[in-house]
Amino acid sequence: MTTQNHFSTCTRGQEPTHRVGVADVRITATTARRRIAAFFSLAQTVLSIVSHSPIGAQSAKSSAGLPSLALHYESSSIEASPPQILSSVRVNARGSVTFESDGAELLRMVVLDSFGRPSTRFARTGSGPSEVRFPRPIGWVGDTLWVWDLALARATLWDAKGDLVRTVVSSKPFLPIGVTPTHLLGLRTGGSPRIVLYDTRTGVLMDALPDTAAVARGRAVRGLPSRVVQAPTIGLWSSGFVVANSESYTVAHYNWQGRLVSQIRRTPVVERPSEARVQRQLRRLLASPLAKRFASTEQQSEVLRKIRNEPLPPFSPSAPVGEDDRGRTWLMGIQGDSAFADVFQNGRYLGRIGVPCQGFEGSWHVSGRWVATVCESASDVSDTDTVLKLFKIR
Repeated sequence: MTTQNHFSTCTRGQEPTHRVGVADVRITATTARRRIAAFFSLAQTVLSIVSHSPIGAQSAKSSAGLPSLALHYESSSIEASPPQILSSVRVNARGSVTFESDGAELLRMVVLDSFGRPSTRFARTGSGPSEVRFPRPIGWVGDTLWVWDLALARATLWDAKGDLVRTVVSSKPFLPIGVTPTHLLGLRTGGSPRIVLYDTRTGVLMDALPDTAAVARGRAVRGLPSRVVQAPTIGLWSSGFVVANSESYTVAHYNWQGRLVSQIRRTPVVERPSEARVQRQLRRLLASPLAKRFASTEQQSEVLRKIRNEPLPPFSPSAPVGEDDRGRTWLMGIQGDSAFADVFQNGRYLGRIGVPCQGFEGSWHVSGRWVATVCESASDVSDTDTVLKLFKIR
């Protein structure tokens, strides 16, 4: 970041005078210039800590108010809908949405245009250069889509037409969450989770935060050993990355050097699932391969009791934190039988807005002026149980 000096200096040979009490204190023009230079040097240092972005990110945006959402479209066909309620989706700044198609399909990745029409299908099943086995979209950089393959441990890049751009392979295992023009932001799990940055130019994987960053420690998972923790929710903002802890409801913004820029802690409100959500989860369980374990009425009653008493997290921890084109940070969570979005900017909590998304389970993404969510269909005439909703931010 460059700070221009708009201060004019004294004319050569002049010495400005400032009177203090009865004593005349003469400050030479040279001393004045040195002090001005020192001031701007300090200002540059402070500004670089707050908003330095050497990894290709945009500068911080001006403040904006609490937004609203308007439904742009809702998918109504199998071809334009994610196959599962937990399918990962990514939207770009133009409103194009991508997700993985059903595993039985010949081409595994689908791209919809901003009107919800399938525009491109690509990526055959396999291990070749342009093939995938267990793909998950990471995000868009311009018109280039990054897809991470969990089975092959590599990122594959495709252009908007579905043509292969290149493949990026890491020798160290990690799970990418977001992408910039030069880096992947991700997590290394196994014991205590670690937030990492992978340089796609050099292949260097480095820790993004020290282990002492409490917000990055994740939270314990009920019913599992104490050493097993759920990783924090992370994502990108215009000058670095965001770390959100769903146990303490802490949202922290860091710059690319791992320096804390702002941190907000909210008091989590304990909410429990609606009865419609409880019954839906039971139906899903009985339709799964685990159904035989819950054949009796007593077993199903016990499952219902546990689901009803399990508190909902303050926001969905499974999807990345996102930022819109006005520099506002978004988190989404479950509310009743639908969803909500909590919005932040410049270290402030702007408020909460409702997001109509029946059966929401945490699959969503924000980019530019768009929010994409995966919901259950509420229509009796739809030929798919799961639908994609694209909202325009206003």
